[in-house]
Amino acid sequence: MGYNVLNWQGRPLAVRRINEVFEAMNDGELIKRINSSDDLWLIEFGSEFCIPCMQAADIVKEIIAERAGISLIEVNIGERPALAASFGVMSIPVILLIRGGKELGRVSGDISRAKVVAMIEANASAKG
Repeated sequence: MGYNVLNWQGRPLAVRRINEVFEAMNDGELIKRINSSDDLWLIEFGSEFCIPCMQAADIVKEIIAERAGISLIEVNIGERPALAASFGVMSIPVILLIRGGKELGRVSGDISRAKVVAMIEANASAKG
């Protein structure tokens, strides 16, 4: 499904596949890490067989590259269906904005750069 930019404390750590970054974490551990963090997380749910998902992933990667302080995780729902279900993802593509375990925003379906940026800007200062 492409690659992920994982930021830690506002600095890009690496560009890796989700399974390499979190290979030792099961879905429960990953959810716990996201929920216990005060960091801002963008979670993009999609599939490598979904063209709108690939377009959404490209949009999110561009935005993340321009902004510090946001961590990105791409989730292939074919590989991690339980993780998608735990976030209430019923269709793809879906992008969630989360802080402290609280969903601050959600964009789904026809995802544009403007929609994602507006969601981030409207919620970036919100506490989880």
